[in-house]
Amino acid sequence: FKYNNDMKIKFIFLIILIISCNKIEVNEMDDILSCVLDLSGNNRHELEKVLMHYKQSPKDSLKLRAAKFLIINMSHHYSLSGDYMSKYIKNVDSLYKDLPSPIKSYIYQIPGMIPECDTFIKKELDIHNITSEFLINNINYSFKLYENCVYTSNLSFEDFCEYILPYRTGNEPLISWKDSSIMNIIEGKNVNEYELITTQLSDYFSQITSRMTHFDINRIRDTLLSKYRYNYYRDNPCIQNNINKSIGLPYAIDFVPNMKNDFDSYNKYFWGININKRFKGDIYSYYSKTALPKIYRKTYALNPIPNDDSNYIPKFFRNPYNRDVTKLYQKTGNIKCYFADATSDTKYAYLTAFNDYTWEEMAWARIKNKKALFKDMSVGVVYIPVYYKKAKRIFGDNPILIKNNGEIKTLSPNLKLLQNIRIKRNYTFNIKNKSYANNIIGVKIVASDDSIYNNFQVISKIIKSNNLGIYDSLSINKKYKYFGIAPNADNMNSNEFAEIKFFDNENNELKGIPYFISKNGGCRRNDVIARYLFDNNLSTSAAVYYIGNYYYCIKFDNSEHIAYIKYLPKNDGNNIYIGDEYELLYFNKGKWMSFEKKIALTSFLDFKNIPTNALFLLKNLTKKEKARPFTVNNDGKIKFW
Repeated sequence: FKYNNDMKIKFIFLIILIISCNKIEVNEMDDILSCVLDLSGNNRHELEKVLMHYKQSPKDSLKLRAAKFLIINMSHHYSLSGDYMSKYIKNVDSLYKDLPSPIKSYIYQIPGMIPECDTFIKKELDIHNITSEFLINNINYSFKLYENCVYTSNLSFEDFCEYILPYRTGNEPLISWKDSSIMNIIEGKNVNEYELITTQLSDYFSQITSRMTHFDINRIRDTLLSKYRYNYYRDNPCIQNNINKSIGLPYAIDFVPNMKNDFDSYNKYFWGININKRFKGDIYSYYSKTALPKIYRKTYALNPIPNDDSNYIPKFFRNPYNRDVTKLYQKTGNIKCYFADATSDTKYAYLTAFNDYTWEEMAWARIKNKKALFKDMSVGVVYIPVYYKKAKRIFGDNPILIKNNGEIKTLSPNLKLLQNIRIKRNYTFNIKNKSYANNIIGVKIVASDDSIYNNFQVISKIIKSNNLGIYDSLSINKKYKYFGIAPNADNMNSNEFAEIKFFDNENNELKGIPYFISKNGGCRRNDVIARYLFDNNLSTSAAVYYIGNYYYCIKFDNSEHIAYIKYLPKNDGNNIYIGDEYELLYFNKGKWMSFEKKIALTSFLDFKNIPTNALFLLKNLTKKEKARPFTVNNDGKIKFW
């Protein structure tokens, strides 16, 4: 935001730097408060009313400290506003009257998540618009929660200020969203019933989120809003954050910046966490199978950010309400970088990590004498240091690997010392592939000469499967018009296939029409799900369940003698697939360099005379699947990063 006076902008950055100190003395807090009041302009009297209100009585000394906390950290908080937002909020209130305020408060923020809406949305700074009545009501209600709720009994005042006191969790309008009606589901009377209370909350939250999953924003009939899609990993923690805070349960949102959530529960980049001293280290809703480069927490309080009038600052680092909490989760180390070509007007450097074929900024540091120190970086991650010259991003060095033992290694390709490698995947192995392969064992192959469910016969059964992305074969030697699959009744998991192919005695693949046939007499030609089994597309899949009274089938024009079938379980699509074209690249001097392109003739690829000490990437040019960079050890083993 632009304040009227450029000096005031600089004042804000000074405030941020002071607040980043571990401890602020009382006289320092009053000095900072005075600066913030100067920035509030015509709304200064509203903020001063709040301070005067709590100065009247010594018993309100803690509430006065809370008021100062809110005001000192208010400078960059804002609401989405304007005619567009007013109309949107009115429609939400009309269509979803029964939703409690904490849920609506999150729904009100949806237009701000849609880039196409930016043109129609205004942003109003809280410091210029908040009223004394609103702030006092919020402080009083928050203190009732702090003093009376069982889950705040061990909460420090500092944590109360950060996780219960704030009047907003995002960019919602200035409304009283802390809804006391949610308290009705809580029956616990003492601290010993904490688990009971969280269980009750969990049940309530499940009911709410099940409704949110079917929340149809298109009922508002706005083409811009149709861009919104409910995202389980993003929306659920935020909704739960509002619910929890409204009843005094301290909660926070932690995340990895600039990462795309691939809806794989093993790769969550956005999650919620309970804040409670008795449950220190409680990260029940966080799990990742790989090291995450940086983890931040959304805060109400200000945090340090870079201030550079000459060069570009990445968008994420312009937001002062993100705090580095990486050390709470992962082993970390420090990385020193040297920027030989940086000029005197280059103030800041950034460390990037790989994501979806790009290098995304994860951390920032000030450059001093062409050097920058990046603190608390996760080990087991490859980074590349960059800086900006005006708007141009410049790579400062080759990739840097910080090993699990804290050792730093620069990956500069050695084009003289060469090696050979064999590659079977282009992405970190996903443990789910193993489950997919195991789950289809026991699935029955059925066949019939008509589409009547009870006339199908079991003609074979799958007894082996692999998780390498390689087709397995099963002898059939039967002649029928319909061939299909039936679930394994002993396996309560879904039996998911990526592809099934049918062959005659001369190894010709036979094509037919996909069908869905059910026990109750239903029969669908070209069934949408059944098509996924026979579409020659490994990124689609179909599942049969142990309770399913139906078959997914293929129908031939006439009875055909099937010699054998080939089948492939559902998988992540990152194995080496015969017929696909791949390109091996290595990173050198600020860009990916092409080493060689190959069409896969087997389930692996061999490359000879590649550089050593390099960072590689194998791209599937046929399917454009995701990929992860990797290094090659001296023994030829591949390590993904």
